[in-house]
Amino acid sequence: MKTLSLEQDTASPSKVGNLGNSTGWMPANLSGKLFKWYLLLPDHPSKIRVENWIGRLFFKQGILVKGFGTKFRLDANDWITRTMIEEGQFEKLSLNLARDIMAKGGNLVDIGANFGFYTCVLGNMPGVRCLSVDASPRIMAKLKANLSLNPSVKTEVVQTALASDYGTVKFFSPDSGNLGMSKTVMADEDAGEDYIVLDSIPLNALLSEKKMKPIKLLKIDIEGFEMEVFKTFDFNGEYRPANILMEYVPKHHSNGLDINGCRQFFESRGYELLNIKGDKIKSAAQIIEDNIWLRSL
Repeated sequence: MKTLSLEQDTASPSKVGNLGNSTGWMPANLSGKLFKWYLLLPDHPSKIRVENWIGRLFFKQGILVKGFGTKFRLDANDWITRTMIEEGQFEKLSLNLARDIMAKGGNLVDIGANFGFYTCVLGNMPGVRCLSVDASPRIMAKLKANLSLNPSVKTEVVQTALASDYGTVKFFSPDSGNLGMSKTVMADEDAGEDYIVLDSIPLNALLSEKKMKPIKLLKIDIEGFEMEVFKTFDFNGEYRPANILMEYVPKHHSNGLDINGCRQFFESRGYELLNIKGDKIKSAAQIIEDNIWLRSL
């Protein structure tokens, strides 16, 4: 494989969204289209209850959704699924940015892969190779099922929790509603009783083990634990990503790291902090779709 320089691997803000022309997400069969029709009806007192009943009764094996040359079988009552069906989009601008970055192929690391949203869409693009990472055993089964619907995706799947060091972490997973809210519990958080204990590994160690380089895009969405993972990451080493797409929701960062602290952290490591439209971020109000684009300088 030809090794690309970081300059070749970074997308230009002026070009963001060039690949974004798509009809979006839609149910792949008649039953799903009828479900969408009902979801879009005007609200009434029992509508949500009926929606959930339909989802449980008629889509026990999941609802088939298609778009961007990709297919997913999803929980009909999951929040992300409902957004994709009702609006035809999910993280539209973030996905368009990621598609622009990966337009010429390259290596993608998807941390917090969930059911495979970014892995499958980007992995279906020519020349893209993926490493898909998620800590949740429940999510892992859904990810593998969706990969089976997208056989052209070249990826290695790893179930592990990431942290700043080797050890164990408490991992919370909601029963239903939005499995994407599954998360590693911070040391100062109350995990309650609904958690499991998982082994953890530093990001550098995982990338070294999998020989994943050069990294054109690292997408990370692990519900506020992102900075804990990056705390000990070697940004001067061979696994430095050219681009990082990172979720940033201030209330998730219980360590108190505000947007200014986040910017200082990454600028000191040679990244510029942009929103997904390519504008330099000066305040949290500029963040779009709860995602930040970190581009290597």
